Amino acid sequence: MKDQIIEGRTLENSSVEMWRRAEKLLDEARDLYDSYDYPGCICRAQECVELTLKAIFGIFGKEYPKKHDVSEELARICNKFPTWFYEKLAKIKVSSKLLAWWRKLALYGDEDLKLPPERIFGEVEAKLALVHAEEISSAFMRLLIEQKGNV
Repeated sequence: MKDQIIEGRTLENSSVEMWRRAEKLLDEARDLYDSYDYPGCICRAQECVELTLKAIFGIFGKEYPKKHDVSEELARICNKFPTWFYEKLAKIKVSSKLLAWWRKLALYGDEDLKLPPERIFGEVEAKLALVHAEEISSAFMRLLIEQKGNV
């Protein structure tokens, strides 16, 4: 239990706080989508996915890696996951990697091709980023509910 406490807070509580921040980012992503800022939407969706995946580590009493794409490290603790989540893990890894790559392009554009983000990303990509973020957020919520029931 000692390693599950950081500065007087349990990792699980920190995970819930992180997920709440992720949900705010998802709301921002939706707002950016609605205002046709598709690169901004992609950035916020990726940040939502990143925080949500990092929050999963705390549910299982682990500290998260300090980088944008934590999907590989998440796969290393997969023996702790319920079957339904384990079966989603491959898609979650793809989502995380895709959005981490898109985030860089959504922030800076393609410097080699000298294309700004607005010329790379449109409505279709932004909608896809939202779908990925929403699915991962929903999976986190189910995981959290189930794990609280197992405590």
